[in-house]
Amino acid sequence: MPPDGKPGAAKVRVFDPKTSQRIASGEELPDAEAPSASLARAFCCTDGNGALLVYYFGKCGREVQVQIGHNEGVLAHLGTRWNGGHREWTLEW
Repeated sequence: MPPDGKPGAAKVRVFDPKTSQRIASGEELPDAEAPSASLARAFCCTDGNGALLVYYFGKCGREVQVQIGHNEGVLAHLGTRWNGGHREWTLEW
């Protein structure tokens, strides 16, 4: 179930769904910064980018548990893409 409320600068915390250990945290990017053709919601990783890289590429982890805004325990698919020469993390639910 998608989070309630408007997209914007909501706080995002990403957890490993098997261990409930926090992997990373950041802020959701406003719609204007995310490509409109994609259904994925982009977020800027502010803490734990290295751990997120290890989880995604090293452990092939794609499914995560997300706490965003007031919503807890939203299951999401973690993705990544290049945008303007930098890595951007995405969440789809």
